[in-house]
Amino acid sequence: MTETKKYLIVEDEYFAYEEAKRIISHLRPQYQLMHWTESVAETVEYLSHETPDFIIMDIQLSDGLSLDIFHRIECRVPVIFTTAFDEYAIQAFKTSGIDYLLKPIDEEEMLASLEKMERLAQPVQPALIEQQLARHYTKNRFLLQIGDEYRYVPTSEIACFWSEDKANYVITRNGRRYVIDYSLDMLEEMVAHNEFCRISRGCIANISAVTKCYKLFAGKLGINLLPDCPQGIVVSRSRAENVLKWMDGYES
Repeated sequence: MTETKKYLIVEDEYFAYEEAKRIISHLRPQYQLMHWTESVAETVEYLSHETPDFIIMDIQLSDGLSLDIFHRIECRVPVIFTTAFDEYAIQAFKTSGIDYLLKPIDEEEMLASLEKMERLAQPVQPALIEQQLARHYTKNRFLLQIGDEYRYVPTSEIACFWSEDKANYVITRNGRRYVIDYSLDMLEEMVAHNEFCRISRGCIANISAVTKCYKLFAGKLGINLLPDCPQGIVVSRSRAENVLKWMDGYES
């Protein structure tokens, strides 16, 4: 029989709180709900003097993102994040996150998360976090805001991600260019490494967009993409080996 565990729910919507509590009570009736908090500040205060066995935590709270909690207090308790959006998965798995469930919460998915939590030793190991991230959170599309409209672009249609003048862009295979809110460092972790590679400080390229790669001086490489990027791309000597391995079919 599964041992008793005590848990905290962090959720600013009453009905979402009640649903999470109902699901866990059904799946693990022996588990005990310790407390319910609704904000970043309240959760920081509670965790300053209480330590649950695990936490069910919404991402967007009344006073900000729950991810801020981990900047204010050390928390090594396993966390199952819940949210209506998927854009925070990278940050979540860099905290104590062990799973990331999209709302409305599916009972079978919650069961899988609870079973995972039960298998894990505390504290959560960074290597395990990286494995989970690589296995589940490679993005296959990106949501973009264009004026008052939202539009998604499949990752397969992206030729490259480009950084210029302190802004980051998606350049699609048909030559369209859109601003994107993610940094290139974040994007590098979101895409499949067999398809995309950080070929320069300011460019992450899709292998299908590479039309030419050639040697330059001092061990550097030149790369041409289609469609053409706003500037010519020079691969530094330090990146050249990884770029060539990526082009040869190895993950960068």
